Amino acid sequence: HPVGGTSVTWSRPPTDKELEAIARIEYELLQELASQKPQPPPPTGWTDETYFYGLVRELEAEAERR
Repeated sequence: HPVGGTSVTWSRPPTDKELEAIARIEYELLQELASQKPQPPPPTGWTDETYFYGLVRELEAEAERR
C-alpha cells in the first residue's frame, strides 16, 4: 500500500501556533487518506497488465493535476 510522509524545514524555531497548525493539517490529511478505500479487484481478478495500466493512468492523472 502507498506510504507517504511530510517534512518541514525552518530557518527559525516555529511558534507554538505554527506547530499546532502543522499537526492539525497533518492529522486532517492522514484522515482523508485513511478514508480513501482502494477499488476492489475486478471479478476476473487482477492481471499484471490490468494493474500496470491502472497505475499508469493514476500517475498520468496526478501529473496533470500538478
